[in-house]
Amino acid sequence: MAFKKGQSGNPAGRPKGLRDKRNRLLTEILAKDATAIAEKLAELAKCGNLAAISLSADYLWSKNKTKAEPLEIPDMAGKTIAEQGMRVVEAMTTGDITPDEAATAMQVITSQARIVEVDELARRLAAVELRLAAGDVEY
Repeated sequence: MAFKKGQSGNPAGRPKGLRDKRNRLLTEILAKDATAIAEKLAELAKCGNLAAISLSADYLWSKNKTKAEPLEIPDMAGKTIAEQGMRVVEAMTTGDITPDEAATAMQVITSQARIVEVDELARRLAAVELRLAAGDVEY
């Protein structure tokens, strides 16, 4: 049978989220001894085993995200999106929040602005469609 470009040889494929049997078994086996394995890894790292040190360092410092506390920026409630952005910038410049916290807050505000924009466009479109259906406006 010839291969056809863009057509899968196995259209059903493996279901999403299905883990392969080896991974599932290994996870089950290791989970039973997780504490002992972690203690051995720490022991090897303390003895200078570079691979153990590398694994430990990766786990401790580069792969774990810190759990941030909620930001406290006063006078945000009831403000426009532009005013909220300005409050974030002011809080950052006065040292009340870090630049990273400000960037995260601005991402949230930007996402909210997009939601508001899409919502407004949807309402305006619905109003135009109603006027068209009623014959108030010609298309």
